[in-house]
Amino acid sequence: MAHATIEIEHTTQASPEAVWALLADVTTWTDWGEWDAARLQREDPGGGPGVGAVRELRLQRTRSIERVTAFEPPNRLAYTLIGGNIPVRDYRGEVALEPAPDGGTTIRWRSTFKPKIPGTAGMVERKLRPFLQDTARRVGDAASSSPR
Repeated sequence: MAHATIEIEHTTQASPEAVWALLADVTTWTDWGEWDAARLQREDPGGGPGVGAVRELRLQRTRSIERVTAFEPPNRLAYTLIGGNIPVRDYRGEVALEPAPDGGTTIRWRSTFKPKIPGTAGMVERKLRPFLQDTARRVGDAASSSPR
């Protein structure tokens, strides 16, 4: 079974550093995102949110537990899904922040996964794509309105 891929892009007037500050600190995700709860379940070996850290996110009945696999301030955050109840396996996500040509930041969010139930990749994508697009928009808006 092939991986499904979702790629979204959003441009904000905020700097990459401002967007990164919100992405890197999972405890802010309930402030700007849709999540009901977001926490760092386990810190990385150095005591922070970097590579090896485990994050837990909850939105209504949906729960995801993610391990950070890349943490490159202020440009790249990647993670894998290691638990929760989302009906996918081999999920990998990556958020890349690039300076936009006219100022601000282009946020590129890419996710790949295999559905747990064959034939449901399209259904998962129809729910996940708008959620990721909205998440990128929300973090961009929050970073634009954050005090620098």
